[in-house]
Amino acid sequence: MKGGGPGSKTQILGRGTESPTRGNTWIHGLLLSLVCVSVGVWFSNAVHGQFCFDDHAAIERNLDVVPSTPYYHLLHHDFWGNDIASNSSHKSFRPVTVLSFKLTRLFYDKFVADSNEDGTNLNTPPQASSTFRFWNVMFHALVCITVYLFSLYMFPGDSLTAFLSAVLFSAHPIHVEAVSGIVGRAEILCALFCLLSFFTYEKCTKPGIRGCGWFMISMVLCSAAFFSKETGLSVLPFLLCYDLLETFTHSNSGYAVFCFVCRCFTCSIWGLMLLILRKSVTLFMAPNNLRHLENPLITLSGSTLWLNIGLLHSKYLQLLVLPLKLSPDYSFNCLPLVDTWLDVKNIISVGIYSFAIITTLICLRKLEHGRVWLLLLAWFCTFFFPASNILFFPGTFIGERLLYLPSISFCVAASKLFSYCWNKSSSFSFSKLFRLLEVLSIVLLLSFYGITTLQYNDTWNNDATLFAKALEVCPNSAKVHFILGRHAFEKEEYSLAIKYNERALEIEPLYCEVYYSIGVSRLRSGQVVEGLELIKRGFDCPETKSMAAEALKTIYGGNLEQNPSHVPSILGIAEIRENTGEPELASVYYLNAAIILSEQGQPESVLLAEKAALLSPSNCAAHLVAANIMLHNEGSNVESIIQHLQQAAHEHNCSDTAHIATYLLAHIT
Repeated sequence: MKGGGPGSKTQILGRGTESPTRGNTWIHGLLLSLVCVSVGVWFSNAVHGQFCFDDHAAIERNLDVVPSTPYYHLLHHDFWGNDIASNSSHKSFRPVTVLSFKLTRLFYDKFVADSNEDGTNLNTPPQASSTFRFWNVMFHALVCITVYLFSLYMFPGDSLTAFLSAVLFSAHPIHVEAVSGIVGRAEILCALFCLLSFFTYEKCTKPGIRGCGWFMISMVLCSAAFFSKETGLSVLPFLLCYDLLETFTHSNSGYAVFCFVCRCFTCSIWGLMLLILRKSVTLFMAPNNLRHLENPLITLSGSTLWLNIGLLHSKYLQLLVLPLKLSPDYSFNCLPLVDTWLDVKNIISVGIYSFAIITTLICLRKLEHGRVWLLLLAWFCTFFFPASNILFFPGTFIGERLLYLPSISFCVAASKLFSYCWNKSSSFSFSKLFRLLEVLSIVLLLSFYGITTLQYNDTWNNDATLFAKALEVCPNSAKVHFILGRHAFEKEEYSLAIKYNERALEIEPLYCEVYYSIGVSRLRSGQVVEGLELIKRGFDCPETKSMAAEALKTIYGGNLEQNPSHVPSILGIAEIRENTGEPELASVYYLNAAIILSEQGQPESVLLAEKAALLSPSNCAAHLVAANIMLHNEGSNVESIIQHLQQAAHEHNCSDTAHIATYLLAHIT
């Protein structure tokens, strides 16, 4: 496949036919070594942290990470180890990332773990976190190396820009979540495969059969990026943008256009096949767990929605350029939304959009390599688009990790601007002073980024420090208070847990899982009646229904051990069984409660008996007991009694009750 015709040697990026690393190989080797040292320095304190936040579910408790689990489980489980066909699954199909976790666990078991540790049947042990973090840092270093090469592709021969790009990328605090948060490996692997896919796609524009081979390798790497994280599919539109500029800028021959159309068609088919494959794995089911607590924009519409999308983008740009306040969570009410055009925050959004547009136009018209700047803009837009909330709502309102891929173009562009000013300053009369100021500014920027990264790494050391930071940055986040309440509960600080959870409810009264947390905390602190009522409310919440059911069954079961005739506990278990899809068992409990109340002469026994029979129509004994209870209660409907007796007498498998029911029927009629 050829993009510029057999005789074309001039490329959009000015590479010509010479490899960008040929010649001064030792200089590039030295600079790449310094880049790796930079990664080691800025993330030196990230390796010894614990599993925190989402690491617990995705790694520590994920059985797919355990070596003894068959590898084929990766193909029908989601990122968290749950059955991807389940209604409760997040539908995040990332088998490449989970496979890397599994291989990391194997590495830990073979080379790091103590000899007395059993790595076959247990979940990932907490002490393995350092090994997982170490490999995250290693993968981040690989991405930094590819960023160096990517910059060298954009601006051939400009080692200064390439070096600064890689060092800026290595030190940027926005990457801490992706590196120190182990689940962020999805972002790192996705970025690595996307960059490699671009490198190999560029080669496929060269003539001959080898070009077709490189094209297929590029598509395979694109698939690896996609199955590392769904954002990886965005590399396809970027490749087509590159191909469009490459083809129509330097060659408009029929052969070149034909090859371009072929590549576009093949890329489109490949992307469609990947989407169909992923949809088939998830049984064409969409995730149904997106809530406004994670992304408050889903409840907005019209102009209010677009105003807040602008606010979101301005916040992302602020985090990218000047990351002053970083947080692991930006969920509901962390960033106050705007509801009117007159809000002052709209001025910031408009200003940022205007600045971005003007800067882009200046770069395209005034600076060298205008088309390269357009390509860098295309990289940022294509990889930021999934987080932009423009066409669809992602599961996260703001996520620092979501800037890992888009920040590559930012680092390259910022470095090139520095290099451009450095080269232009030689013509100034005060060039030495100007260059001194330039060096000082880049040193200050790198120092600011690096020190912030080191400090933020400490924040990601464990859950306690992580969410203390989140509370500092987002004091009005309901989710942050809820998570802090959960950690306080684990430390048996029940009064503190209640305080955090009640604050979460103040912020968002519809945060239903908080009721269960408060209820359990009150139970543990001796407030049984209040705790029981709150746990019942937690049973009505989809997120805590199963936990609340188990807690209530334990409480009611303990009551029945002390008093087998305690009707409220019997009815409580009956309701749980009924609402968890166990009608047969629910019928038994309702029937027992009806019998006890009937012996006490309580009229509600009739209603309970009828409900027991209704829940289990084939239960002959239920119909017979219901009829018997109704016979002993004045005012019961005779037709209902006869219907229950007929069911007990004629239903299949009713040999034990048929003769009694028949006798009673004859007596009544």
